[in-house]
Amino acid sequence: MLVCSERGYNLHMNQSKLDGGLAAALLRREPSAEVLLSVFIRTAPQLTQDARKILGTCGVDTSNERATVFAADLSRQQVDELSEQSWVVSIQLGQQARPLA
Repeated sequence: MLVCSERGYNLHMNQSKLDGGLAAALLRREPSAEVLLSVFIRTAPQLTQDARKILGTCGVDTSNERATVFAADLSRQQVDELSEQSWVVSIQLGQQARPLA
């Protein structure tokens, strides 16, 4: 079973599952950078227990069994690993909050 980790960097990220903003953010950072990116993970419905465990190891709350979209703060490596999962439909970069003034 895959476990989200911070070891190494895999060059086999499934780019087709990433939105343009996330792909650009990943290109701007060094592979070893330990910056977390706010993302939305869209999954297939009715996730298996194994899929929920993988998301859980990435710090994603999977308590709502009907949810298919999850918010998370992920490292580059975690985005890489999740992008390779067949049950992950897409990963989108979350919007940065900006001051109103």
